[in-house]
Amino acid sequence: GLAMYIPEGAAASEFGENDAPAMHYRLHCGQSGIYQVWMLVKYDEEPGARCRFWLDGERIPAEQQVQGGNFYSYRTIHMWCWQRMMEIRLEEGEHVFSIAAVAAGLCIDRIYLTLGEENPPMDDTWKACKRQIFLL
Repeated sequence: GLAMYIPEGAAASEFGENDAPAMHYRLHCGQSGIYQVWMLVKYDEEPGARCRFWLDGERIPAEQQVQGGNFYSYRTIHMWCWQRMMEIRLEEGEHVFSIAAVAAGLCIDRIYLTLGEENPPMDDTWKACKRQIFLL
């Protein structure tokens, strides 16, 4: 039900640093540690194969993301695939994790955070969690 939208042909550079369309998630972290962040994504061209991230209002630099924040590849274009985005340190407690669009064409279906090194679960073992909507 959540969505961020950039009109076709537009780019986030047309928006201010903090004004690009974004989705914000409130996380309840039960254990401090370094988490692997995965997203199930689909994109149809190279500009849509990136996004920006914030944690608790602080931008996560592209250099801290896998492949400098550009997850485009010919083998994954036009298909849903899991992409490992980054590692982030989370302390126990509540956090706000934000994802902002960079260009039109990025679709995000799921986000998976783990303290382990495992890949995200397959569809038949995915356990949906109760979604709560908060206005930030």
